[in-house]
Formats: sequence, structure tokens, C-alpha cells
Amino acid sequence: MPLTSILIISSFSLLGIGLILLIVSEQRRGRQFVGNLTTGKKKFLVGKVGIFGSWTLFLVKAIWPEIGMITISLLITWVSVILLMTGVAVMLSSFYFLGSSTKMGIPDVETNLRTTGLYRFSRNPMYVGAYLICIGSNIYFPSLLNFSLMLMGVYVHHQLILEEEKFLSSRFGDSYMNYMQHVRRYL
Repeated sequence: MPLTSILIISSFSLLGIGLILLIVSEQRRGRQFVGNLTTGKKKFLVGKVGIFGSWTLFLVKAIWPEIGMITISLLITWVSVILLMTGVAVMLSSFYFLGSSTKMGIPDVETNLRTTGLYRFSRNPMYVGAYLICIGSNIYFPSLLNFSLMLMGVYVHHQLILEEEKFLSSRFGDSYMNYMQHVRRYL
């Protein structure tokens, strides 16, 4: 198995372990990992299918490199692996800095506004990491299906972010408005 495939599988495994540890930690504290949705359940799930579908194609191609109609060079393969590894590192760091406020949806308990770590540079580093993984996936496994999944996932998640910003503005008021003026939504 090529080194790039091993790195892809390892990166997704690390991300999965990070998510599992986060969920278990929340459950031990008696809290749910899923908060209140900012949109309808169907739209929320469509966004998740888009993002995770693109990630799945990345992983499938790593396991079966011969699939797909377009052959990519080793250099392009490494670019996609670097995007994946960067995306995973950004997501895991985001989980760490967001701490117990990390939820799928809006937290239903009182939280603090997080502005340290990666949140000094982006209001949504977790999404930036997810999008980097999708971009890497589309470079590694270029297909209309993968591109469509990424577009669908990014579009829906952008809509979710806009709704989350309304919530954060109402919860944190001037503190969040000031934060919005100094830190970009993405990069």
C-alpha cells in the first residue's frame, strides 16, 4: 500500500478517534454532543451527507487507488494528502479550543465565547478544516459526484454558519459583534 494511502487512512482514523473521545467526554459529563439545530433536520442531514460523502470518497480512493476515471500525479496526490492532514489538524485543534462548547448544532447550555487558539484567526476553523479535507478529496478523487457532494456540503454548512452567527450575536451581544469585526468568518 502506498505511503499516501497509509497517511490518508491514518488521518481519517485520527479524526475519528478525536470525535469519539469528544463525544465520550461529553457523555461522561452528562451532556449531549448534538445541540439544537439552527435549521431543519433534513437540511442539516443533507449538509452532513455532502461533507462526509466527499470524505468517504477520499478514503475509498486511498483503499482502492485504481478506481476513478482520472489518474493524478504523485505530486497532486501529495498536495491532497497535505490538505487532508492540515484539515484534520485544524479540526482537532478546533475541538480542543472550543472544548465543551463543541456541538453539532447550537449548545443548549450556557457557554463562553471562544476567541483563543485558532479562533483568533477564524470564527469557524472547524468548518475551514472540513472544507480543506473536501478540497483535498476533490483533488485526489476528481469526479462530478465528489464535486457535487462538496458543493452541497459547503453550501448547507455556510447557511448553518449564518444561523449560528445570529445565535451568537444574540447570546454574546457586543462581545461577539466586536469579535466579528476583528476576525473573519473563514480565513
